[in-house]
Formats: sequence, structure tokens, C-alpha cells
Amino acid sequence: MFTLVLILSVLTGFLFSRSGRAKGAWYLRATTDFLVFSVPYQRVITAQRTLPSQLPWLYPYLHWILTFPLPTHLEWTHKARGDGWQGYWVGPNAAAVNDMETLAASADFVILDMHGGGFTAGNALMYLRTLVQWIADIENGYGLRGLILSVEYGRLVFNALITGDGTETSHAGGCLVLNLLAKGCECAAAVTISPWTRLRSDASTIHTLKDKDWISASGLKVCEDAYVPEGVDAHSSEISPFYQTSFKNYPPLLVTYGTGELFIEDIQAFVNKARKDQATVDVLLRENMAHKWSMQPLYCPSLQAWKSDNAAIAQWMASHLRAKE
Repeated sequence: MFTLVLILSVLTGFLFSRSGRAKGAWYLRATTDFLVFSVPYQRVITAQRTLPSQLPWLYPYLHWILTFPLPTHLEWTHKARGDGWQGYWVGPNAAAVNDMETLAASADFVILDMHGGGFTAGNALMYLRTLVQWIADIENGYGLRGLILSVEYGRLVFNALITGDGTETSHAGGCLVLNLLAKGCECAAAVTISPWTRLRSDASTIHTLKDKDWISASGLKVCEDAYVPEGVDAHSSEISPFYQTSFKNYPPLLVTYGTGELFIEDIQAFVNKARKDQATVDVLLRENMAHKWSMQPLYCPSLQAWKSDNAAIAQWMASHLRAKE
């Protein structure tokens, strides 16, 4: 009994220390990664689609356990606030920096990140693991040191935000940034991850791929009703980027999507329309991948697939950041 109490005391003291918490979180993350990747990919996707309705009380906690930021990653964050907006700076040891604006001014690049979440959910740090990976890949592979400004946003944020060197977004954030680009937002390049290009869409894949993706037609409708103001046409160019009449103001654009996601028909139609208007649009397409697979290992079939595809995204960003120099 004494031995058990001693072991528990030592373990408790270890976990309550700074290094203990970091190592404990790392082991928990490694364990959850192993468990998730041990399950067939399509089963994981199906669980993500069905659990929110089947176990609404449990799913938020389960999702947090699978995606929470590691303490070592939180050391890369620094709270940011401006006129009508807030978010986080993300960069090496950002938590210890006093003057982030001065550091940003001397950086090789600054990326504006607008998270996904269907305009109704999510937060600026929900994909912190991926943001850290991009910065590390760009610095280690191409010698460019930079920061990411990940913002929290409301429905009208795209009327106010402007960016410096590059933008990156996913899902609903992708919709907002594509609208920013149409307004002449100046940036070196932009990346959209599984962008929502046409709200209240009649695309066939929203129904034919319902068993392949973790988002659903019913979930999209909830988000659309929350986002689109009453009396406003969801097919206006101000709401749905697909209906923009000109893409000539666009910087080089990377669009990523998978063949298993509901948005594929609309995304491909958007890419073709933009290219016909002489926009430079590159595509990263992966077979059988679900919505925004690259933004979180939870959406990917393996950790290696997540790392390699994000390395490809980082390479694309670095090539256009270098071109601006």
C-alpha cells in the first residue's frame, strides 16, 4: 500500500510540474494518434459525422481530447487584439515575446489565417498543430522566418480585415478570404483548404458523397441559416465566391480538396471559372480524402499523409513568398 501511495504521489507531482504536463500531454497525443490511425479511415470519418447527433453531450469532450493543442505548441502563441478583432500570433517562442508587432514587421512573411467551422464554430487555435508545422517546414526547408496571425472572426469580418504577405483558410474561412481577394486584398498568394464556394448549393455531390465525408447536408443548412442574413440572396457574389464576376484581382491561389468531400463539384466549378478569367490557380487533390483533411491528423488516414501534404502546402507558400522578394 505504501509503495502504491508513493508511486501515485511521485506521478502526481510529475504531472503537476511544467515538464510533467508537457510530457503527459505528448504521451496522450501519441496514444490518441495511434488509436485513431488504427481504425480504418472511413470509419473515423463516419464516426465524426454521426457522433455529434448520437452523443451530443460526449462529442465535444472527445473531439477536444483528440485535437487539443500541446503545451509546447501553446508556447508558439501570443494573444493579439486590434480595432474590432482579436486572435493569436503564432511563431517560435511567441508567448515570451513582448512586442509582436515589431517582430512581425521584421519577419520574412506574415500569413493571415482564418479558421473553418461553418461560420458558427471553431476558434483561432483549433488547427494550431498544423500552423506550427507550416512555419517549421517553411523555415527549415527554405530559410524563411515568419509568423501567422490567426484571427477569430464574426460574420462581417471580411469587410474589415486586410493582410500582408499571404492568406490561408479552410471551409468557411476559405469563403471569406475568396471574398477578400475579389475586393482587391493585396497579398503575395492565398491558400484555401476545402473552400465553401457556393452556399445553398444544388451540387449533386452534396448528396452522392454523403457517406464519404464527415460534414452533412443538414449540418451545412444549419450553418447557412446562421450566416446568411434574412432577405439576402445566398447566391450573391458577396456571399458565395462562385458567383464573383471577375477573378483578375486574385493573387496566385492554391486550392486543396479531396475526392470524398461534399464540396468537390462546387470547388471544381469554381477553379475552372477562375482559370477561365486568367486567375493562376493550383490544385492539391487527394483521392478519397474528406473535408479539410490536411488541417488536422484526425481527418487524415495517417500521420505521414498529414505531414507530407502539409509539407507540399508549405513548399507552395514558400515558392510564392520567395517570388515576392
